[in-house]
Amino acid sequence: MYIYQINIMDRQYLEVVVQIPVVVYILIRVEAGKVWDVAQAIGKISGVDRSNVVTGPYDVIAYAVLPSTEDLRQLMEGIHSVDGVTRTETCIAI
Repeated sequence: MYIYQINIMDRQYLEVVVQIPVVVYILIRVEAGKVWDVAQAIGKISGVDRSNVVTGPYDVIAYAVLPSTEDLRQLMEGIHSVDGVTRTETCIAI
């Protein structure tokens, strides 16, 4: 969050608060045989904009745009509670 103070005619101040969203990609490893169920369950978690099954070292990649890091903590708790998730790596966009 950024707070800007603007001086107007050397007397008054206007305070503007700008909330910068947190954009994250979550790389997820899943137990064998559960990838489609996990991707579907993660796609239903509040805050997740997209959840895709992928090839490579990870099984699912989720994308989310969140209002704050507190929301990110809650999102990660939700993802880790999904049956079949074994590991996650979170990448925050800058």
